[in-house]
Amino acid sequence: MAFRNPPVYLAPALLIISIPAIAAAAPVDEPAAPVVAGSENDGDRDTDVVDSRGAADRVAYGGPGSYEPALPEAPAAPPVSGAGLAGFRDRDAAAGRAYLSPTAVTAPRGKVTFGWMSPIAPVAGTASIGFGLTDRVQLSVGTTFTAEGLDGDCEDCFAADDDGGALFVAKVGILRGERTALAAQAAFIEIDGERTTAWSAVLSHCVDGATCNTVISGHLTVVPEGDTYDDVGNPATALHGVLGGSLVTGGGRLKAVVDAAVLGEDEDDRLLLGYGGIRYAGRRLSADLGLVVGVEHGDAEALPLPLIAISGRL
Repeated sequence: MAFRNPPVYLAPALLIISIPAIAAAAPVDEPAAPVVAGSENDGDRDTDVVDSRGAADRVAYGGPGSYEPALPEAPAAPPVSGAGLAGFRDRDAAAGRAYLSPTAVTAPRGKVTFGWMSPIAPVAGTASIGFGLTDRVQLSVGTTFTAEGLDGDCEDCFAADDDGGALFVAKVGILRGERTALAAQAAFIEIDGERTTAWSAVLSHCVDGATCNTVISGHLTVVPEGDTYDDVGNPATALHGVLGGSLVTGGGRLKAVVDAAVLGEDEDDRLLLGYGGIRYAGRRLSADLGLVVGVEHGDAEALPLPLIAISGRL
């Protein structure tokens, strides 16, 4: 396995998801009670003066004929971002991913998301568009391309490969609490006529309470491979795994993103990918810039590659 030609089952981890808005609850109005304002001397007895018009009109005080306008009611507070993962999703258009790895955040109902991910030199890339079918179900379609000549010398290594690839991804929120969420994802990928299916489970958690400025995530992806044979030559299906984890942290517009994934079960065919970068996080548009490093077992050479990504919502 060579780093410059990574397995195609990383593609589902590169899709984009986005943001909802949480409205504040309106206060409940209670009827106003009559207000006793004072007393009036009427011969040998005192009579309480009560303003029967109620506090919504005027308040009587200090005797008959003396009135002061009632204070106006305080305006309702404007809607704010929700707490926990809901607020995290509301503040960041790229909340559904780190870079190499997904998070358990799904797109809100009725929202359209889009994204682009590639190296700065566009030798390969993924473009996608998604839709929140419900608040817990997101469907995405996308396309991938790789430049010609990545497996060897070429005259123009930046010319797009005519074959390209296609993606279809379904992401479903299974469990969702204020600070913790669990999601399942299925990705169907076709590149150069070869079809691959990847099944993932993703867990995300806010480590800093309701503010949720720091989110850690972990995922396990399993990729069945057909057209293989067991030790005695019988047809068999092999399972390949990808284990990954990520950290997204930052209380303002700028966030730090750290991501890692391990590919391959055999010690001699294992690849470690590590990513570190920064993100400008916006409600409508987010952008990432970082560096990925791949180290293959038995090969001390690390190959750094600068990456960019853009995520948005409509």
